[in-house]
Amino acid sequence: MALVLTLAILAAARADTNVVSPVNGLTLQDAKRLAFLHNWDLLASKVGIDAAQAQLVVAKEFPNPTASWSTAKIGTHEATTSLGNGLWERSYDTIAAISQLIEIGGKRSHRQEASRAGMIGARARFMDAKRTLVQGVTKAYTAALLAGQNALILKDSAGYLRREAEIGEIRFTAGDLSDADLKQILIAAEQFELQAKAAEAAAVQARISVEILMGVNQPNGTWRPADNLEQMDLVSPPTLK
Repeated sequence: MALVLTLAILAAARADTNVVSPVNGLTLQDAKRLAFLHNWDLLASKVGIDAAQAQLVVAKEFPNPTASWSTAKIGTHEATTSLGNGLWERSYDTIAAISQLIEIGGKRSHRQEASRAGMIGARARFMDAKRTLVQGVTKAYTAALLAGQNALILKDSAGYLRREAEIGEIRFTAGDLSDADLKQILIAAEQFELQAKAAEAAAVQARISVEILMGVNQPNGTWRPADNLEQMDLVSPPTLK
């Protein structure tokens, strides 16, 4: 029952926190804020605290008395009474009972202590999940930023080499450059273009990793980091509360 309630609460929280892919210019602080609101693991930890709090409330309550009414024996057709032979006119045995659970031997206090310990454990798990999430978002965002810078550098280098290849073809036509040298320039330009495409794919994958931590429904990696490496050097370690 507790598991069903936990899943229901988590599903309701998730339904209210659906998020689409972020727009361009996403900062690290915005990525952390969105991750705090939509990350699955953190939402599960929050629900764990609520479930532990509910368990503590239940442990403090006294069990309610229960009343029961049961028919143990209904007489046959031969077991008639002076009233007649109908179902309600025969002889039968009915048991009515009222029961009350009484906990002895300190079980109630032990149950409350266990619930309090569960509450402390749930809060500790939440803080650990938050710490892990902060580290994960920071690491993924930094990796996305580095991957984007690497892709930009390789793209510029490929452009320079492509321009050098165009110049080389002109020099080759004029007889100022050998065929071997021209082919080396063309091969180098193509290599840089391939490396630039691979770096761009790696940058998209790194941005998708950030979106997954933020709980994006359909991550596509189309956003661009708004921070730069110089700003990242000035970011102080976060203090969790």
